[in-house]
Amino acid sequence: MLSWGLFLGPLQGKVLLDKIVAVVGNSYLTLYQLQEMAKPLYKKLIPDNLPPQEKENLKKQLQKQLLQKWIEDTIVENEAKKYGITVSDEEVDRYLNFQIKRIGGKRAFQKFLKSQDISFEEYKNQLKKFLLKLKFVQFYVNKKIVVTSQELQQAYKKFIANYDTSPGYVITVIDIKGQKPKAQGIYARLLKGESIENICALEGVKCVKDIEVKEKELAPEILNALGGLNEGEVTPPLKREEGFYQIFKLVKKKKGLPPAFDEVKEFLYKKIFAQKAQKFLDKWIKELEDKKYIKIFM
Repeated sequence: MLSWGLFLGPLQGKVLLDKIVAVVGNSYLTLYQLQEMAKPLYKKLIPDNLPPQEKENLKKQLQKQLLQKWIEDTIVENEAKKYGITVSDEEVDRYLNFQIKRIGGKRAFQKFLKSQDISFEEYKNQLKKFLLKLKFVQFYVNKKIVVTSQELQQAYKKFIANYDTSPGYVITVIDIKGQKPKAQGIYARLLKGESIENICALEGVKCVKDIEVKEKELAPEILNALGGLNEGEVTPPLKREEGFYQIFKLVKKKKGLPPAFDEVKEFLYKKIFAQKAQKFLDKWIKELEDKKYIKIFM
């Protein structure tokens, strides 16, 4: 009996993992694919010290949520393709840049991605799916979903109430690998007007341009060095560790004022529309399930 168990166990597991759990039109999802999709969420959301039964219950909940998302994304992608609806890279980049600015700059955005345990490329991919969903619903329902000016104004009031108004800077960071004389020489060349492009091309020099940072994110010595600069000026070399210096160019000072209504109107419109569109999608998917276009086997 034990021998048979050893031979049959892996085979039974493979059959189980290859089981189809959902079909949408001509597309299908297997249990193995679903579990692979869920692994990052298991790692992020399920504590190691949770009792086994609670872990299993939480896993099933996460699987159901992911399954519903896969169904929704697949329907939207299939229907969008049918009608020739696409999202350009320019549209994604424009919305992405706004999101980065809203969160507080590139450094704050990187921290956000790390906290969500998601890569930059995966975030862009999710953003593209989100925009495609909006476009499709806009096309499909035409004028059935309306976002009023009053709703936009109320959303703007809420937006600026939660906006981080602390002051900050846009800076270029010049990393210099070498001793103090090398750093001082680069600083002297910058003071004489040599371009950042030339400096960044030097051996042992690396630059990160136009980073948006808040004052509260900067180390005191960097903040002090930037404090007396005008826009376009550079700090003296700051020693970070042995054989490593940094020079900071102040590109722009930011007062931390919230953006004007017209600057965020498109973002707020998409946010409100997305909330209303989700209700439409939920109803539409239920109707498709009733018509057997969607089949779920778990």
